[in-house]
Amino acid sequence: MALVLERYLQTGGFTDNEAQIIIDVSRRLYALHKQAARTKRIIEFFHVSKSGGTTFCQLGRLNGCKTESFNITSNCLISYFRFNFYSNELVMHDHNRSWIGVHPCREFLNVVIFREPEARVISHMQNILKEYVKYYTTYNGSFWSAFDPASPDQWRALAVPVFDNYVVRSLLGGQMYNMPYGSVNETHLLAAKVITMQFEVLLSLSPQARELTQDIFGLGLGWQFDLRHVHVRATQQRAVHVFTPAVMEAVRAGRQLDQRLYEFALVLQMLDAITFGVARELAGIGVAGVAGVEGTWQRVPVEGLGTAVIAGGRWFNGIFYANATVAEEAAITAAKAAAWAAAAAAAEAQAADGVATTG
Repeated sequence: MALVLERYLQTGGFTDNEAQIIIDVSRRLYALHKQAARTKRIIEFFHVSKSGGTTFCQLGRLNGCKTESFNITSNCLISYFRFNFYSNELVMHDHNRSWIGVHPCREFLNVVIFREPEARVISHMQNILKEYVKYYTTYNGSFWSAFDPASPDQWRALAVPVFDNYVVRSLLGGQMYNMPYGSVNETHLLAAKVITMQFEVLLSLSPQARELTQDIFGLGLGWQFDLRHVHVRATQQRAVHVFTPAVMEAVRAGRQLDQRLYEFALVLQMLDAITFGVARELAGIGVAGVAGVEGTWQRVPVEGLGTAVIAGGRWFNGIFYANATVAEEAAITAAKAAAWAAAAAAAEAQAADGVATTG
């Protein structure tokens, strides 16, 4: 798909034969994703701090996922295999205690959200101040006498990973996460890109990519609700400090490799959106979607439909169907009923307008 996009940007449109090849490739890629999503059964969400993770966990709840707790203070832990969603809240697993060979668990459907690095770091700093101020004010009031938030050096000493390419560190596991300031280099960036390509679903908080999430959530995860519908714990509502130019310069200096990783992730998200968009245009059924009236793919607001992407069978309207076909038939029936009801209401309204005009 990257080659297809490059060709389009360089030369413009495609011939009919080329377009058919692209459609066939997209259909095949989507079929592979759909098969993997159904087989893997459980979502592992890699929750990079201050990158929309709380929002994503609450979207999991709205879309019918099951986990230990969706309480905002204890999002998304899994303790036994009847759950189908959990959130990794810190770093990638590095069982050999080395960043070499770190990868997402292949038994799960892996999801990650990327955020513009400078905004992410600022949000992270705000959260540090908020939590530290709360703690030290409660116990002994000593925080501000010991720490100057206007000092870049003190920030780098207090929060080494935050000020040195936090996302690259997080993707490379615990050993890399805890390396000294200045340790992250081009080799680590390349390794982080390789890991990023292994996530089945890539998302971003970029406003420019917001509309792309509709197809990625709908066909990539089978979720009705997406990032357009929920935004939890917005940083601007909880800001506790305005940072000095010197601190902001340190922020920008410490996120250079994260910025390049973010731009790389945006390209991958675009490629996914193209594949899923072709699947939607071909009127395919999403991972947990339903075929609506006249062969169009509809997002029908049916409770519990979303988790079908990761269940052994399928969830529909809060009930688990061991036989996926039965659940899909029930969903299709509900979708058609809703579409017909909407069409009838529209026709009735149009008729009423006609009477009013005639009168």
